[in-house]
Amino acid sequence: MDSTLTLWSLAIASFTIALSGALMPGPVLAVTISLAPRKGFWAGPLVILGHGILEALLVIALAWGLSSLMTNPMVTAWIGLFGGGLLVWMGITMFHGAKQLSLETRPSAVLYDSPVAAGMLGTLSNPYWYIWWAGPGLAFISKSVGNTGLALLVFFVGHISGDLAWYSLVSLSLSMGKKLMSDGFYRGAVRACAVLVNFFGLLFIYFGVKTLSH
Repeated sequence: MDSTLTLWSLAIASFTIALSGALMPGPVLAVTISLAPRKGFWAGPLVILGHGILEALLVIALAWGLSSLMTNPMVTAWIGLFGGGLLVWMGITMFHGAKQLSLETRPSAVLYDSPVAAGMLGTLSNPYWYIWWAGPGLAFISKSVGNTGLALLVFFVGHISGDLAWYSLVSLSLSMGKKLMSDGFYRGAVRACAVLVNFFGLLFIYFGVKTLSH
């Protein structure tokens, strides 16, 4: 990671961007909404356990494969530009789409009664997951691998914590009859994350341009 970014800022950035992805509707949110009324609070954390197992394997595989490339600043610069551009696009899309979001429980077919298995299935069936890791996720990993193994660990812990925080709140709220969270709160959280996602996207673009101009 660039010297201007500390491990704390890396953790905050990875947490925020993971949270922004978790907030948006998709298969993992769908299975959580479906399972929480029956399984209770632990549906959310267990769904994220399944999701996190796949993400940990992916992060290790990407970091292992990228380690030989991360000594080239031009490689990390272009990855940062691409990832930053995707983040800016994501942030703009999130902000404008927030007004249509709702956490109303809808029937959803879940092939596995196990939340862990459902989390894995939901993750693998989500095209957005692959796009995210090919862009912003790869940019974070390239920066982390180029610094230290500790930075990579901080990135992953921050990332999975963002997912865990949101899905735990969703499952807790639904298991209590949706008493903790209104749709207005949900939409406001999405808009706040969208602003932060744009900020971090522009930061990645700045670092990429700065590296390429030297």
